[in-house]
Amino acid sequence: MSEKRKIRIRPVPHPFRAMLAICSDLDETPDGKTYFDIVRFFNSRGSTPLGDGVDLEVGNSIYFDMPAGHFSYWNTDDTYRSMIRACIQSGHIDCLHSFGDLAATRFHAERALSELERNNYRLKVWADHAVAPTNFGHDIMKGHGDDPHHPAYHADLTYKHGIRYVWRGRVTSVIGQNTNLSLRGIFNVRHPVKSADTLLRESLKRALGMARNKKYLLHASNDIMRKVTLLDGTSVHEFMRCNPHWGGVSCGDRGDRIDQVITRKFLDRLAGRGGSCILYTHLGKSGSKPFFDKRVVSAFRLLSEYHHNGRILVTTTGRLLDYTMLIDLLNEALESNTGKISDETSFVSSVGQCARDIGCRVHGLTIDLPAGLSGEHIIGNGCFSNLTMKRVEIDGRVRLATEWPRLQLPDIG
Repeated sequence: MSEKRKIRIRPVPHPFRAMLAICSDLDETPDGKTYFDIVRFFNSRGSTPLGDGVDLEVGNSIYFDMPAGHFSYWNTDDTYRSMIRACIQSGHIDCLHSFGDLAATRFHAERALSELERNNYRLKVWADHAVAPTNFGHDIMKGHGDDPHHPAYHADLTYKHGIRYVWRGRVTSVIGQNTNLSLRGIFNVRHPVKSADTLLRESLKRALGMARNKKYLLHASNDIMRKVTLLDGTSVHEFMRCNPHWGGVSCGDRGDRIDQVITRKFLDRLAGRGGSCILYTHLGKSGSKPFFDKRVVSAFRLLSEYHHNGRILVTTTGRLLDYTMLIDLLNEALESNTGKISDETSFVSSVGQCARDIGCRVHGLTIDLPAGLSGEHIIGNGCFSNLTMKRVEIDGRVRLATEWPRLQLPDIG
């Protein structure tokens, strides 16, 4: 099939130019009040102790077995546990941040997963935590969660539960993944020595990845995720997070310093590159009073501006990864079925199958049709029938875009 006859999948939902997820580890979040103040501040317009809400779609993470003084599922009371479950169900808690520092055996994993599944609550995203025994990463995060010979082994249980996306400690300084790799934007003229060091480190990661060093394969490709096999043979997709701070991936990665990361320069470059970004941070770490100071609140309001003017789609980690997986599968189908998937009916069939394989909706899917296809057999058909779909013309081609409905924040007080 000629290039002009191909159905094209847009990598980012229309009309946005880039996608961003704030993937926050809840380390050092002191209590349930602070945790849910953060949830409300991001996901509503209403008044909160952190300021008026910025009306975005931002998820959070949870773990279970932690020492006293660290907010976690077992450390809190029934009221906050009920709120955690409600936010898991709504999608506003979408990441399991290991089972916690004190989870050292398979029993701890079984107890946590049983609690989630008791009411049919399931999570797809996993992020290793510090050096928790249940981590999956061996080289960075020192975990044993996928080692069948270790007491902390749980990969089989966690996969059965529904975990499909795993973070094992990979962080990049490159702004924008799933697009061409570019080191521009790392060097900062105001901080030449430190930013030059960060640039050198990222260059070395890329070189090692190009040499097939397993630790840096994602850095070499600049893909946001890749399929990997854990020690026990479990197949998952590992994703990479980004922290574009000029001082390196471990700088500014907390709630009281994130204004050094979410800057106009960063957002402009992300939008200009048309990529995706899963931002590495710990919003619950803050030594400031109030918890988010004016500079931090201003940074989040700037991010909200970029979202609401249609430049950067801000969503949860799970939704960003589901969307990425969906378009990856569809592009594979388009490449492997050249000449078979050129008509609208076969395309709808492929979309439906890919969505079922992932277990997700086709929210935000944006396709450019070749000349001669009107889209009339796609609109209202099959997996699109319950979604609003826009039809616009771009450079003489028909573009169809399904809606991206916002997650509905539950009543959490």
